[in-house]
Amino acid sequence: MINVKNILEEYKGEYGAVVYCTKTNNLICSYHPDFIIPLASVGKVLVGYVVAKYIEEGVLSWNSIINHVSFDSKEDSHIIYPHLQKRTSLPLSTMIEVMIACHDNVIANHIVSYIGGWEKVNNKLWDENFSSFNLTKNPQDTQNYGSINDLLYILIKIYDGYQTQPEIFIPLITGMVRQQDAHRQIPKQYLAHMTGGLHDLILDIGILGHFSKNPYIFVIAGNNVPNRLKNSESDNNVANILFDVYREWRKSMVHHNANI
Repeated sequence: MINVKNILEEYKGEYGAVVYCTKTNNLICSYHPDFIIPLASVGKVLVGYVVAKYIEEGVLSWNSIINHVSFDSKEDSHIIYPHLQKRTSLPLSTMIEVMIACHDNVIANHIVSYIGGWEKVNNKLWDENFSSFNLTKNPQDTQNYGSINDLLYILIKIYDGYQTQPEIFIPLITGMVRQQDAHRQIPKQYLAHMTGGLHDLILDIGILGHFSKNPYIFVIAGNNVPNRLKNSESDNNVANILFDVYREWRKSMVHHNANI
């Protein structure tokens, strides 16, 4: 087990962390797993999951075209997807990818309107036994929340779904791979993730390690932390924990290779 309890208890604010090993199918870190936190932009991964379930059920198609598309000018789709900026219609699969990769609220609202509204998204999450989630149109709304544990298990479902039905889950995975929030000490190819944040919240969820070599799945969160607009203390804290998880994955790979 990765022991982060003593470290997290020293930080200012309320922290939680869960890490899951895809090789052993066990938790290797669990600190405040029932912690309910604001989701901020991380809720977009949950929207993607709901759409993927509808694709799996045959209710929707990734090839469906959404019309009257526009982008959030405050986000970075003009950098990551410059070739899409003049497009006014896009396939649903591309919309999901852009929404996750770019934290794009405008694209998220296009998608949710297309599939029937935010109430329908929440009902689908609850039907899937993720009862802690409540998503709202505004990612900064305090009513946009969920538990760390549910975040972890929805990521596990996405990861496992990609192993067995990649054509259904690839837009979500690609969006997390394209995410531009990099870690200064972790090679980009070893981190497929989604970040969320408010002035007093920092949240990072994703898949850490070589994607095809037993990666770890993680959720790390800090709430009621010192104002992130004034200093980077909390961001550094989460980055440090994430690097510790990465080093643990690297050690597991050395051990695995030594036993081959």
